[in-house]
Amino acid sequence: MATTNPGKITGSASTVIRTARFSALPDSATIDDDNFPPDDATVCDGWQTVLVSAAFTGGTAPTATLVFLLRMGDTWVRTTAAPVSLAEGQVVAVQVYGRKLFVRIAGVTGGATSGALSCGGAVAMRPDVASRD
Repeated sequence: MATTNPGKITGSASTVIRTARFSALPDSATIDDDNFPPDDATVCDGWQTVLVSAAFTGGTAPTATLVFLLRMGDTWVRTTAAPVSLAEGQVVAVQVYGRKLFVRIAGVTGGATSGALSCGGAVAMRPDVASRD
């Protein structure tokens, strides 16, 4: 599995949430705690929506196909029915509602050798709404 950089998104900062050598892709299609450890997820406390972006090394017009997983209780759930394709310079908004987020890399096109996914806060939750694990 690709390297994760778990942590909490704070303020208006953006944080790297995944670094990967793309020769080892894709991540496992089996969505469970063994393949996607909850402690390796990004903590999105205080955020209703986050923005995810991709950066690549090498290749020609590479894209990453991503699946967004949210932690609900003791399981992972997908945020969308279909994976999202993301090129460098693009962002995708992900509704997280204060939950932990794990970005599964389902595939990469364009021959990139490595890359990173970053995440930053977009829409803060209302102060009277508690974040969830």
